[in-house]
Amino acid sequence: MKTRKKQWYMPLIAVLFLSLSSCGINTTLVGNLNGNNTQVKLEKKNYVVKEKLSGEASATYILGIGGFYKSALINEARDNMMKDVELNGAQAIMNYTVETHVASVTPFYVKKIVTTSGYLIEYTD
Repeated sequence: MKTRKKQWYMPLIAVLFLSLSSCGINTTLVGNLNGNNTQVKLEKKNYVVKEKLSGEASATYILGIGGFYKSALINEARDNMMKDVELNGAQAIMNYTVETHVASVTPFYVKKIVTTSGYLIEYTD
């Protein structure tokens, strides 16, 4: 009988350990996520890369409560990326990406971190 109890506890301990251990999930979206139809053609070297831009936003959920939706996190991260940039007519953002990282101790704690990045370019011609 004692060996049966030990055999029963081992899978339970393993499941508890795996469910309480920290997990992380990463995803990356590349492309035009805001739906506008502006096309930037970089067929020749008529531009200069000025700087790399990035912004971050995060939300924490305790037992599933709290934080923002993913679209709101993306908007906040984009706003943080663009807060110090004033685009003039000869500048644009290229290679805009959105990265999402989710860290969790399921189901108690979840933290979503969204990072946006892109390159500020300026046309020379």
